[in-house]
Amino acid sequence: MANPNHVALLHQLLERAVSHDSLDELSRGLSRDTLLLGAPDAEFTWVGADLAGADLRGANLSGMSLMAADLREAKLQGAILNGANLIAANLYQANLRGAMLNRAQLNRSNLSRADLREASLSEAVLEGASVNGGMVIGALLYRANLAGASFWGAHLAQCICVEANFSRANLRDADLRWSDLRLADFYEAQLDGARWGGARWEGANFDGTYSHPTP
Repeated sequence: MANPNHVALLHQLLERAVSHDSLDELSRGLSRDTLLLGAPDAEFTWVGADLAGADLRGANLSGMSLMAADLREAKLQGAILNGANLIAANLYQANLRGAMLNRAQLNRSNLSRADLREASLSEAVLEGASVNGGMVIGALLYRANLAGASFWGAHLAQCICVEANFSRANLRDADLRWSDLRLADFYEAQLDGARWGGARWEGANFDGTYSHPTP
């Protein structure tokens, strides 16, 4: 379960940020004693915050630094996380359906079994992330950097992945049916068992792969 102090402070921030330019700047000004986490004059950091299972539906967390935060099973449907720092965050089984994650940093994050249906991840960075078994149906991954990420058994049907970078990614048993993969880079990606029916891949790079779609 989430740390109730962390959740309460985050909701407090969201209320105060309505008339504030930057949620991240606002959060840096709050002291640790607000959360009973330590020295009263020390600045609170959201690194490693415990927000597991928190209800953050529709929250505007744009630009927020939540590096290594615990967001397991968090409710983030429709949340706005554009440009957020979620490096190494744990989003296992989190619900991010319809969330906005454009240009978000998700390097090495755990998104296994997360719900990313219809989410927007244009130009997001997911290098080395784990999205195994994730529901990514209908997501926008335009120019997303997915190098080295693992999508083993993930559902990527009907996604827009134009110019996405899947180099050295693990796409074994992934469902890519009806997705737009034009100009995507699959250099040395693992594609065994991937399904491609109805997908478009004109101009995509499959160099170094042993199993890839053929016309």
